[in-house]
Amino acid sequence: MAACIEQLRSGMAAKPLSFNLDQTLFADPSTIYKFVELSTAFRRVNSEELRDELWLKMREEARKDVEQEPVLGSYYISAILAHDSLESALATHLGYRLATPSLPGSNLAEVFLAVLQEDRAVRAAIREDLRAIKERDPACVSYVQIMLNFKGFLAIQAQRVAHRLWLRGRVPLALVIQNRVSEVFAVDIHPGARIGKGVLLDHATGTVIGETAVIGDNVSILHNVTLGGTGKATGDRHPKIGDGVLVGAGTHVLGNVKIGAGAKIGAGSVVLKEVPEKMTAVGNPARLLGGRENPIKLNIIPSLTMDHTYDSRSGMVGFNVDSMSLFADPTIYNLVGYSRPFSHSNNEEMDELWLKMREEASKDVEQEPVVASYYIAAILAHDSFESTLATHLG
Repeated sequence: MAACIEQLRSGMAAKPLSFNLDQTLFADPSTIYKFVELSTAFRRVNSEELRDELWLKMREEARKDVEQEPVLGSYYISAILAHDSLESALATHLGYRLATPSLPGSNLAEVFLAVLQEDRAVRAAIREDLRAIKERDPACVSYVQIMLNFKGFLAIQAQRVAHRLWLRGRVPLALVIQNRVSEVFAVDIHPGARIGKGVLLDHATGTVIGETAVIGDNVSILHNVTLGGTGKATGDRHPKIGDGVLVGAGTHVLGNVKIGAGAKIGAGSVVLKEVPEKMTAVGNPARLLGGRENPIKLNIIPSLTMDHTYDSRSGMVGFNVDSMSLFADPTIYNLVGYSRPFSHSNNEEMDELWLKMREEASKDVEQEPVVASYYIAAILAHDSFESTLATHLG
């Protein structure tokens, strides 16, 4: 590492910052200047990245933020404006966020920067992740806010570095980074996991991703998601998430199961079996909307739209409850069949309470489409209160 740093330094003076700042604002000038110098050298030997539009945009956003909130001046200078490249800023920011009294931020930052300098694929993935978050998250106001405050983004970038260290046999350091990310960001991603580009971890709190998990490109994952094992298997034991998949909040995908490209997993689901491409799975245990014999196919990429509701054109909102294709469990058909003769053979007036319950159920599903399968099986598939109650209790 020392030799690499000296080589980068030799004959290359740090390029002056175009932003004229009071140097007394720097909390640790020697460290910041060193990374600016390294970053400048790095940019000079990589001419294809001399015009990094995303980085220039981030610096412009940082300047505007400091003008609006001068109290943030020191923070923004040390995190963004003192640096001459996105790689330098990210390495330093991660290093100091993950530091401990016995693990200095400058040491970690050097590790991060070395990996980012050497691996063009990681550098490209960082920028794709930034663009993905900016495009998909309506709460995102700027690239600089992603860099400083979006812990899902920071956790993924730290894991990208840890993954490269893992592959090189630097297992202890990779595991230390994993542990610090878990402690600081409440996101636990094993360094052995493989993560594609353009990935959004929205909110990210409580996310757990196992060692042999694979996540494709352009995937969106919400908070409190587990991509874990079943506890019984060894070796390749974690989920494989295809390109363009949307995984809802609180979902648990367990075992070496494949989630096909463009699939959508409803919030709170527990997935134990394969989900084919462009299909929607919901529930515990998760089932395909429409059933495995006649599943409803998505015609959009859910991770890009971030649409967690059901498509009304596919009969999932304002649905026709007589459409049996929505029922995953065929035993419901038998119960409906039993209930209709019972209803017709009673001459008393139609049960007003039952009609009211069905109306309430329909409104609940319109408000919260994610509970549609549950409400259909429990209420809307039935033709009498007695059938509903017997099935629900059973």
